[in-house]
Amino acid sequence: MSSLAIVTICRNDREGLRRTFASLQAQSDQRFARVVVDGGSTDGSVELIRSQAQRIARWVSEPDAGIYAAMNKGWRLADADFILFINSGDGLADARVVERSLRCSMLASTSPMAT
Repeated sequence: MSSLAIVTICRNDREGLRRTFASLQAQSDQRFARVVVDGGSTDGSVELIRSQAQRIARWVSEPDAGIYAAMNKGWRLADADFILFINSGDGLADARVVERSLRCSMLASTSPMAT
């Protein structure tokens, strides 16, 4: 089966990060790696990340050159066939997004055109 990493980018948005974490926790299929890239937050975001560390595969908190630099950092930290970027404050449309995505990736990998 294909693997999925969900990368979340954050900087000084503790409440938004909390909502994003809640959206990810609500997923019916938890077979994905969570990666969090924080831009050196000073608003409690790092403490929230630490409190969720058991659910996060990799995370880093350090100043960066902006959102695209943070996304590139997250991409490099993720170790998966597929990477989904979801920014702090955003949520997935419903609780089955990951489930459906993994099912589609499995179907695509078994297609004769995939070889």
